Amino acid sequence: MRHLAKTVLGITLATVVAVGTAATAHSAERQAEPRTAAAGPCSPGVVVPSTTEYDGIPGPNFWKLVQCLGAQGGYTGPIDGVLGYNSWMGVQKRLDSLLFYTPPTYTGSGDVETWKGLQRYAGHYGTYEGPVDGYPGVNTYKGLAYALNERIALRHP
Repeated sequence: MRHLAKTVLGITLATVVAVGTAATAHSAERQAEPRTAAAGPCSPGVVVPSTTEYDGIPGPNFWKLVQCLGAQGGYTGPIDGVLGYNSWMGVQKRLDSLLFYTPPTYTGSGDVETWKGLQRYAGHYGTYEGPVDGYPGVNTYKGLAYALNERIALRHP
C-alpha cells in the first residue's frame, strides 16, 4: 500500500510540475508574441487619401500615393511626394508586375510609357475611361487618384 501511495504521489507531483511548466512556457510565449507591426508610411490611416479624385488637381497626397505604388515595386525611399528616379523605377516595376507597363527598359522617369501604364492602372482599378495616350489630364488624375485611394490609402483591393 505504501508503494502505491508513493507511486500516486509521484505521478501527481509529476503532473503538477508538467502543468506548471507548460503554463509558464505558454505565458512566456504569449509575452514574446510580437505586437502589431508598426504602421509603415503607406499603411491605411498613415497615408492620407487624395482629394485629386474629386478636383483632378494632383497635390502632395496624390504624389505620396504614387510613391506608395512605387513602394509596391521596390521603392524604399521616403514617402514625401517628391518623385525622383527611384520612385519612378518602383512605379514602373509595379506597373510591369501588374502587366500595365511593358517597356523595352525601365527609364526611372514619369515618361509617356509610364503614364500609359498609370492610365491602364487607373482604367482597371479606378474610374478612368479616357484614351491610353500617356498624356495625363484632369480625368487621368481623377481616375488614378480614385484607384490609389481605394487600393492604397483605404486598402480595398
